[in-house]
Amino acid sequence: MKIIKAAALMIAAVLMLSLVSCGAFGNGDTSGAGNTSAPATSGDPAGQGDQSAAESAASYGEHAAPSGSISVVVLGDSIARGYGLADYERERYSALLSEMLKERYEKVGIANYGIDGQTGRELADSLAADPPAELAGADAVIISIGGNNVLTRLGELFAGADIFNENTANTLKDYFSNMLATDSVGKSKFEAAAVRINELLKKADAAFDGEEFKALIADAANKLREELPAIVSAVKNAGAKRVLVQTIYNPYYDIVVNLRGVETKLDLAKRGEQSVSELNKVISGLASDNGYEVVEIHDAFSASLEKLTNAGIDFASAATGMLNFGVDPHPNAEGHKLIAGLIKDKLLG
Repeated sequence: MKIIKAAALMIAAVLMLSLVSCGAFGNGDTSGAGNTSAPATSGDPAGQGDQSAAESAASYGEHAAPSGSISVVVLGDSIARGYGLADYERERYSALLSEMLKERYEKVGIANYGIDGQTGRELADSLAADPPAELAGADAVIISIGGNNVLTRLGELFAGADIFNENTANTLKDYFSNMLATDSVGKSKFEAAAVRINELLKKADAAFDGEEFKALIADAANKLREELPAIVSAVKNAGAKRVLVQTIYNPYYDIVVNLRGVETKLDLAKRGEQSVSELNKVISGLASDNGYEVVEIHDAFSASLEKLTNAGIDFASAATGMLNFGVDPHPNAEGHKLIAGLIKDKLLG
């Protein structure tokens, strides 16, 4: 666990509002959910391209040594789609998985139906209404879902917490611009801002530790407990041979922010774990009875020494007097590589 001893924005509310993966977690755009009639295509960030499913979904490769073929369908949220990557069609884990599988199979076909912001209910409903044709006879279906079940309720949690108001921006400006002040006026502004930030962090902690947040997580887990069997059943009924469900990683697994002069620490690792632990219990607990396999993404992320998500501090921004803290929870390119490798091991193991 690395302790980030640097200035950062008031992230607690933004943290939870950004959770979406996110199996992961979505990008916060729940309006992006829809049916799965067309997979994500090149140059079409919303996954609503004009190409046919056969043209856009299947990516085949030939190799001299391998033999046989394998077909895979990827379903789920923005983690599956590759949100936040510079070139998502090449860098997302489904594309990397395709290249890995070509070492074993002569022909590899992967159809990606990831949709930004998709919840478990939306995926279940879309499969019931219009399941992708590629599911019929698919050798494996990979599912990344559940994080947006939490995201859709977080606005309610923080609306009454009074964490963000018209004075918050001025407080942050005073804090950052006077952090290194040597004159008495600057020091006084910094110290006063640090006191106010500490109060805001205490409010954020109180919201996370309160009964409303606990109820929110319980509700999200209960809904996933209903939705996941329906999703898996629809996939199997459509003709898929194997179903793999990813656990949800903690996007802030390595981040604790300790602000100078502020007593309360911003423990993003703890809050992120709070948000995914109950969902992962559901995913693992339902596997046996519903006949799917679990790909343990959460534990692999938590154990990694690599930086696997887009969250973190932009230290170059210090020159502006205001450090920028990115809360994007999506995997970076290295995170997608890790996910692809874990799925490959599960498929071929």
